[in-house]
Formats: sequence, structure tokens, C-alpha cells
Amino acid sequence: ADFDGDQMAIHVPLSLEAQAECRFLMIASNNILKPSDGEPIATPSQDMIFGNYYLTMEKPGAKGEGSYFANPEEAILAYQAKEIEINALINVRRTMQIDGKYYSAIIKTTTGRILFNEIIPQDLGFTKREIRLGQIEQGFVKSASVSVANISNKEISLSFANTSAGLFIKASPSKIAAGEIAEITYTVNTNEKENWGNTIYSADILCNGVKAPKKFEVTALIIDKFSTLSKEEKNRSAMILAKSSSISIGNVSKGTAIEGSFSLRNTGASELIIRKAETNGKDFTIIYPQRVKAGEEFKVIAKIDSSKYSGEEVFTITLVTNSANRPLVNLFVAANIN
Repeated sequence: ADFDGDQMAIHVPLSLEAQAECRFLMIASNNILKPSDGEPIATPSQDMIFGNYYLTMEKPGAKGEGSYFANPEEAILAYQAKEIEINALINVRRTMQIDGKYYSAIIKTTTGRILFNEIIPQDLGFTKREIRLGQIEQGFVKSASVSVANISNKEISLSFANTSAGLFIKASPSKIAAGEIAEITYTVNTNEKENWGNTIYSADILCNGVKAPKKFEVTALIIDKFSTLSKEEKNRSAMILAKSSSISIGNVSKGTAIEGSFSLRNTGASELIIRKAETNGKDFTIIYPQRVKAGEEFKVIAKIDSSKYSGEEVFTITLVTNSANRPLVNLFVAANIN
């Protein structure tokens, strides 16, 4: 903006319905990945990249290289006293608590990496993290990888069993020495089994032949094969128009049956197929037609048992469709349950 009379509008959501829709659409957790291709929206660049690279790099022959320290704090103190350089490769004893037990090992690292690691939650490696592969069109294959570290003091043989149909997974190397890192490469082939919407592919993790308590899980969003369609085919495909994408129930007593009904129409030139109806992790019933002819109206009904919830709640329905113009349709039901 400059000073030549620029104006800017401020939109204030007044109703509970509008507020609920804004919360869902604008919340940070729903704006991490692009809906179109599953790629990250915000990524580090320029100064952040250079700074993080310099902070975590190793510099051969740097002052203090090969030194031993009893803990990370002692290494930081030595750096502040200018006894070692920030990029010098040093040996530091690292102690961590996992499931109530303490584990200790000497690791090779740098002071820069210790400082970088301070801002990362230290239980990050031991909590369930969702690995997302983004969108995959039906009939396509997509691969990615993730790094894992052996923080124990002995070698671990890593393998997988009971993998979901369509998931292919491999660790390289399969035998990970103490303190070393391996790469897990995973591939989802949608030709193996037809799935739609958010699909979880899983495999049992075997460490030295022993099944780990947690599974390796990959979440992918499976949609129709739209990339092979011509412009004309996309224009002739089904199209969903909703009279209203959100419903505000208002105040209801806990235990009251809530029902939200949405009126929609297939305004496209082809038959609409609703592949799947998903919720935002909340347990409620969705009633919808699987096929809708061109030009026909239809209803999507949400039946919610309010006894399971309390306070202000937003229930989200996501329709996974064969519409090239609108493959995912979000509908919202807001209620204040007392």
C-alpha cells in the first residue's frame, strides 16, 4: 500500500455459521499443503536456508575438532568461551528419556547442530507423526522417503511386515549401526487396490525381528484421474453447486439429536459420482447418494449424536467426487452444545 488513497475492506464474520467456516478455512493446520497437488504452501528460503545450512554444517579441521563433552550444555559453554568453533565435529554424551527409561550414548555432532536442535520439541522422534504423501490420482504411483535414526547403543535390523495393499516400503541400509541414520523409501501404487479420499497405508515395523508397538503409516489423498482429461472433457464433467455450504444449528442441549441437511445440485453435463464422504475425525453418520444425474438436485444429511460432544463444535463433511472442476467439496455443521 502507498499513500495515494488506498482503501482496504475488513470482513467480520458475525454469525456462528460464518465464524465456523472461517475457522476451518483459515486455521493454520488446513493451510500447510496446497489442495491442488499436496505440496507445501510455506517453505523456507534465502536467508533461512543459508543460516540453517551454515549452522548445521561440518568444517574439517575446525578448532576443537574431536573434543569430548559430558553433555550438550558443556559443549555450548566451550563454544561461548571460544575454545571450539561452531562447525567443529565433536563428541557429546546425549541422554534422553523414552517411555520412562533413560538412554545415554556418545554422538558425533557440532555445536551448531546442538543449538539448532534446542528449538525442536525433544519428544518429536517418539510421538506419532503423520506422514502425508499428498494427492495421488487413481492409477498413478507416488514415492517419497523419510530418515530414521538409531539412537540406541547397538545395531538394529529394520524390516517391515503386513503392509497394506498398494504400499511398498524398504529401509536402506536395513541394518543400522548405533548412532547412524537410514532412509525409508515408501511407494503407494493405486493400481493395487482402489481407494478414495484420505487413505492410510500401514506396515508393521520389525526391529531385530521384534514387532514395534507402533506401525509405519502413510496417508495419501486419492482422487480421480483428471490430468489425462482434455479441456473439453473437464468442461463437460459433473459440477456441484451447494445452496449453502454451512449450517448453524445454534444452541442445543447435550444428548439432542442434531441433523444438518444440505441441498446441492449437479449443474454439470455428466453424471456425478460421490466416491466417498469423510468427516474431520469426528464420529457421525452421513447420508448421501452415490450417483446423481446431470441437472438433478440431491441432499447430503449429517446425523450427529451430541452426547459425545460439548461446547462449540464444527463438524466437517468432505465429499470426494468425480468432478474435474470440484473433486473435493467441504460442508460444515456448527453447533453450540450445552
